[in-house]
Amino acid sequence: ADESELGEFHPFDPHKAAKCIEVGDYYFKEGNYRGAISRYQEALDWKPRDAEATYKLGESQEKNGDYKAALSNYQDYIKILPKGPYAAKAQQGIDRVKSKAGATAAPPAPKPG
Repeated sequence: ADESELGEFHPFDPHKAAKCIEVGDYYFKEGNYRGAISRYQEALDWKPRDAEATYKLGESQEKNGDYKAALSNYQDYIKILPKGPYAAKAQQGIDRVKSKAGATAAPPAPKPG
């Protein structure tokens, strides 16, 4: 595989992560959830386990209809920062997307008949 296909390795850089979050916030406000997702993911490349980027990534994924990914990121936020500023919103997000995440699974097999 070509190195560019594997993605880039980013050293730890909280300043670049913060800038990515700032740009992601702009995209989110504009309703560009795919752009926001990309920037929040990039923030996590620069600063893995960043609680704010993790929560906002989940929020953007929920808005974009990726409920399983959103659920995972909301749960990760709670693990990273259980009493953090987004903890209540993350828990509400978990409650909101749990049923939707199951609904996006493969449809049931057709009944014989």
